[in-house]
Amino acid sequence: MLKQSQKILIKSFNYSNKRIINNSKIGFKNQLFRNYTTNSIKNSINNNNNNANKFNTFLSIITILGIGLTISSSSIILNDSASSKKNAKKLISVEEFVKHNKPDDCWVVIHGNVYDMTDFIPKHPGGRAPITINAGKDVTDIFTPIHPPGVIEQYLPKDKFLGKIDGDAPKPEVVLDDDEIERLDNVDNKPSLNKIFNLHDFEYVAKSILPKNAWAYYSSGSDDEIIMRENHYAYQRIYFRPRILEKVGSIDLSTEMLGIKTSVPFYITATALAKLGHPEGEVAIAKAAGKEDVIQMISTFSSCSLDECAEASIEGQSQC
Repeated sequence: MLKQSQKILIKSFNYSNKRIINNSKIGFKNQLFRNYTTNSIKNSINNNNNNANKFNTFLSIITILGIGLTISSSSIILNDSASSKKNAKKLISVEEFVKHNKPDDCWVVIHGNVYDMTDFIPKHPGGRAPITINAGKDVTDIFTPIHPPGVIEQYLPKDKFLGKIDGDAPKPEVVLDDDEIERLDNVDNKPSLNKIFNLHDFEYVAKSILPKNAWAYYSSGSDDEIIMRENHYAYQRIYFRPRILEKVGSIDLSTEMLGIKTSVPFYITATALAKLGHPEGEVAIAKAAGKEDVIQMISTFSSCSLDECAEASIEGQSQC
């Protein structure tokens, strides 16, 4: 068995290791090596608990490794900090930015940050065109409704962040054709909620006020849309027995779904890219669901992050 003083020394070394790994993710491989060394030493001491000299020798090795790796990790931290500070302060003029407006030299601005998208174009899930036709432009308004927070950091290498734009970069041209003018007029004159009685009314209004790409996404299904049509027909095959002259001044629609109490016998299912229909996206849905006590399912490809949706919820709200 290890002596108490030996346990304390090894525990102290392990604590030092944890501080090093918390300070630098890059030190992870070094941490594995140090943990392996520590475990080997423990085993050796267990097998040779009477050999104090052997323990002292190993302890010296631990100390040397700990000091050396701490210095190495500190250097990494300093280098990372200096690199981040350098990128954060770099300003790119609009004049320089707009020069990179070709498929083989493609820069874009998103939320004031300049990114080199050249190497990412072939990998873009939405195809090449959405990026290449907007090279050398500020695409924030196009990007935000259809991409959740953090997607850039997840898929674009750090060295593709080039700096901050110094000024106002040109934006994609918005074409106001007759259809768009009519849509904007419909938005200004949309009916109030108390004039909408069923899902067909909601669908009719949505079609008249949503942008074309948003309506095309929300109203369509995958492949040949057989499942989407069958879902529609399934509800048409359900009939309610009519009841005449029933008192409806006070009704209760509350029920349970999978053991979870809810105010109505339906839930808000996962539909991606809610910001196509509203600037707040899934956050607005979360607020409404919490207010009315309706279960909300959040899409894995939502316009808002799961953290944002959770923060918008109230205590006791059911989200999945």
